[in-house]
Amino acid sequence: MSSTHLEKRTPALIPLTTVAPELHVASLIVHARPQALAAVKDWLWRQPGVEVSAESEQGKLVVVMESEHAQPILDLIDATQVLAGVINAALVYHEVIAADEEIAAHEEEV
Repeated sequence: MSSTHLEKRTPALIPLTTVAPELHVASLIVHARPQALAAVKDWLWRQPGVEVSAESEQGKLVVVMESEHAQPILDLIDATQVLAGVINAALVYHEVIAADEEIAAHEEEV
């Protein structure tokens, strides 16, 4: 054998999906001026992990966010509160779901 022979190795197993250690689910109430409602909704929809679940003509929005960490939720609240046309943004619900609970729940669904 020559000195340039390469050793054949078994590739390391890499999981196809990685599970976050926990999932943070939060709900916010955002109150915007009615004339700014469309712009505020558009901005919220462009944020990662954010969904606008309900709205009223008076400018009230129910916003749901999922994240692997709490900090993005806090950052969303801070950024929303200073957004033009927003009167207030407040956290109304926050739950932390451990990865093992999330996996068990998913297995029950299947």
